[in-house]
Amino acid sequence: MSAIIRNSLRIANVTNFINSYSSGVGSLYLGIARPEYWYYSTSQDTPVPNPYNNVISDDQDWEDMMQLKIIPSGNMSYGIYKEMWTNNVKYDAYRHDWNGSRQSVYNGPNTSTYVPYPADLSQAKYYVITSLYNIYICLQQSIINGVVQPSTVDPDFGSNQGTTGVIQCSDGYYWKFIANTGNSQLSQFSTATYHPVSTITTTQTANSPYFNQWTSQTNSATYKGGVYTVNVISGGTGYNAGAAGSAPLSTNATITGDGTGIQGTITYGAGGSILSIQITNPGTGYSYIDIIPTGGTGVVLDVIYTSMKGLGVDPVSDLNAFNCIINQSLISNESGVFTVTNSYRKVCLVSNPYTYNTTTIATATDLDATISLVVSGGSYTPNEVVTDSVTGAKGIVVDSGNGVVRVIRTSNENFSYAGGSTSFQAGSTLQPSSGTISSITEPTVAKYSGKIIYAEYRPAILRATGQTENITVVLSF
Repeated sequence: MSAIIRNSLRIANVTNFINSYSSGVGSLYLGIARPEYWYYSTSQDTPVPNPYNNVISDDQDWEDMMQLKIIPSGNMSYGIYKEMWTNNVKYDAYRHDWNGSRQSVYNGPNTSTYVPYPADLSQAKYYVITSLYNIYICLQQSIINGVVQPSTVDPDFGSNQGTTGVIQCSDGYYWKFIANTGNSQLSQFSTATYHPVSTITTTQTANSPYFNQWTSQTNSATYKGGVYTVNVISGGTGYNAGAAGSAPLSTNATITGDGTGIQGTITYGAGGSILSIQITNPGTGYSYIDIIPTGGTGVVLDVIYTSMKGLGVDPVSDLNAFNCIINQSLISNESGVFTVTNSYRKVCLVSNPYTYNTTTIATATDLDATISLVVSGGSYTPNEVVTDSVTGAKGIVVDSGNGVVRVIRTSNENFSYAGGSTSFQAGSTLQPSSGTISSITEPTVAKYSGKIIYAEYRPAILRATGQTENITVVLSF
């Protein structure tokens, strides 16, 4: 018995992930954590440790948590690997039958994502992003004497072949326009290695940055199950009465299949060999097709099928967008919630945390995971360990000002101390200084609630008043 999980499940997982935070019942937060040195006892920050996928690491991430900011679903996008079109590079072509037996011809710069024998379309280098951030799929390569040639003409400068969305370039490559990138999408989600893509679901007007994509999606629906490419493997001889020239496909070939409407042009060479078949109308509804040119012998053709949904109708699926790009900005002190006098060394994504002392999923824009001690007198500095003079409870100072000292409590400073199982209390002296705790405000988020689904450990990032950090996380499904 054999089985396979289709790529459609991976795309569905991205869709479900994004939708789970747009339905009004779920919340995703970006959390910053770990104000103190990575190596607490020696005050050292290098090397940065690796995060682990275990219970103790999850608990420690919560211990180190300082503040969290909600991530709206509008701050999430489908993402693809950023394969920029590069001159003089060979690209793979879109095929319906990538299965690990066919070798990739790609010879471009992105060797880290190169798979010599792609097991499926998602592993082939079959799409490019241009300098104008348009996205194209390679339908047909330039092949001379059986050898694939490099692409030397940017698809943006090719010739548009009508409503099919096919772009013919002078280097012999044929591309299909799939998607474009608006400026806001570009600035928010595009990174050095990943790029946003979306399937447009609402009608776009002519002044919309996504009008071209919407038009392409709409036109592509006309060609569901269309055949855009017929490769000539062997040209045979004696066709077209043995003469060079060109003729319509429909009147010079017998076409058998379960679809309708395919049209094209056959180009003949010396002796009536078939040099190429260029499709001008892919037709629709083909799950199989047999094209037999008439008048000669020996031709061998390679017909490429496309999805019955229509190639170009759903760019997210066509480009195998298995990644979710998440972006959020931390702007100064975020209305007084986020520290601007300390550093953080952990970036976390927290799914569905609870509001403090409840089982209600939090929805506030910002959450504070620190304990706020209102203190009269004394002086306290960030990352200083403070101790309640009565209970022995210890904490690490996140920041202090205007009579408020915010602390987190971790196993670092509380381990092996009697105060580890107690709490701060009003009326105590907050040592080592001489301030008196007059009141205590608990966090606004319930520690250990929800799920930390992502943790990134990194060198210290120092926050400051007026500073903005733009943080992008890519989750691959």
